[in-house]
Formats: sequence, C-alpha cells, structure tokens
Amino acid sequence: ELIQRADAFLRQHTADAHKIFTRIKYRYHIEHQGFFEMRPGYQNLQPIASSELLARDSGDEVIAPFAGRVVLPCYQKQGNDGFFIAVDEA
Repeated sequence: ELIQRADAFLRQHTADAHKIFTRIKYRYHIEHQGFFEMRPGYQNLQPIASSELLARDSGDEVIAPFAGRVVLPCYQKQGNDGFFIAVDEA
C-alpha cells in the first residue's frame, strides 16, 4: 500500500513535467575558492527572480542577472562553478 500511495503521489505531482524543457543560460564562475557562499535555503531548480541576491563572493553580492531556476553544482566547494541559471522553454 505504501508503494502505491507513493507512486500515486509522484504521478500526480509530475504529470506536466514532460512539458518543461529547461536550458542552462548562465554560469557564475568562482574566481577565488573559499570566498564564495550561496545564501542558505536554496534548492536545486528553485525559481529565482531577476536581481535576487543569491550569494556572496569575496564579500561582494552576487545578484541574479535574470529570472530562471537556480542549478546548484554537486561539487560547488571543490570547483569553480558557483551556480547556473536555467530557463524553462516550451
């Protein structure tokens, strides 16, 4: 029964997912590792607004240049990818 309920929940909440096509349009490059920090609470593919404060890099504010979805790299603390911004396309 638990599996059937979980399956029904997923089907209900992802019914339109096949209609969404998301494309990466922006990459924030970290210049100096150890000085970049995302604001807390962001989740992968979370919608963001244009001019939203997303992070700090060496004390400077990092602002979203346009609205979209924030994509967080798995190894953010190890590489030079701070975050990406994706936009939904039909």
